[in-house]
Amino acid sequence: MKKPDLASALGVTSPDIANAVREASRFLRERGVRHALCGGIAVGAYARPRATKDVDFLVGEEAFQHHGLIVVPPLSAVGNVAVDLVSLLPSLGALAPVLDAPEHDGDIPVVPPQALIAMKLVAQRMQDQADIVALLDGGAVDPDECRGWLVERGFDVAMFDRLLEKARGH
Repeated sequence: MKKPDLASALGVTSPDIANAVREASRFLRERGVRHALCGGIAVGAYARPRATKDVDFLVGEEAFQHHGLIVVPPLSAVGNVAVDLVSLLPSLGALAPVLDAPEHDGDIPVVPPQALIAMKLVAQRMQDQADIVALLDGGAVDPDECRGWLVERGFDVAMFDRLLEKARGH
């Protein structure tokens, strides 16, 4: 499994995005919120970097303030850059251990590639599928080990198998 390379991923983003990654992580760390970078920047840290307009972090439930039915995130932007905090919804519950032992590049925790693939399988958008192909094609994970990891955690691997074939050029 590859280690994340945030310098490469942040090298294709604007300085505002790079600053938002650092500042949001610092903000969450100072408040004791378990977090790990996910989304397009994390994909770029493991595979080929790509442009993105926002910063995404997988966070523990402690990140949110609950006021009855209203849930308030502690952070939604750094400057003019949106910061999306992704909670461990039931569909992502199997990823809870990721927050206790994420990969790191310096001070920034990053979701491991197999967990990033799981998150993108759940999201099912076209960009997420392209990101999975990039992660597989770029050698971020061993495909057989990743498939086993996904199966062990109850993820549907039919889409993974199709995208793996695409990554292999079949």
